[in-house]
Amino acid sequence: MWFFLLVIFSVPVYAEDVSRLCVNAGSFNPDGSYAMETKIHVIIKDSLDRQVGYNPFADELFNSIPNSSYDVMSINDNESGSSGPESIELFLRPASGEYSIFVFAVDNTEYSLDIRGYRRSIGQKDILTFSSYITSGTTDSYIMQFDPTPGAPAPIVMK
Repeated sequence: MWFFLLVIFSVPVYAEDVSRLCVNAGSFNPDGSYAMETKIHVIIKDSLDRQVGYNPFADELFNSIPNSSYDVMSINDNESGSSGPESIELFLRPASGEYSIFVFAVDNTEYSLDIRGYRRSIGQKDILTFSSYITSGTTDSYIMQFDPTPGAPAPIVMK
């Protein structure tokens, strides 16, 4: 089954405004709090079959998309100094084409996936935010169409 997600902006964001994309993913505990250790990992694959991200099932880390990065991030607690909840961050400078986004579950969890465009002129602009539930050992996949041609519509993501 395919779901089509199209984001509508209060201020139009066209592809020529986006200098890079950030995909941020986080997982949750059953009580709704952020998971201290991530229960998911993410891979993005471009139309040339290059990838960035981590596949925990194969224990493979990919970084073949130029000007891209994959990190597991944690913000420390200011008072105790202990690590906070982990999240996944992928950055890339997108070219025109189709991008596949894969979410791998290492435990049953609800997760959120944020796809944000960074505009040259004003910084960050949210493009798409959604959440889903995934079971351990499975993979969710999404397809994102991106076109940097001046006047092109905002990215479209399909599940």
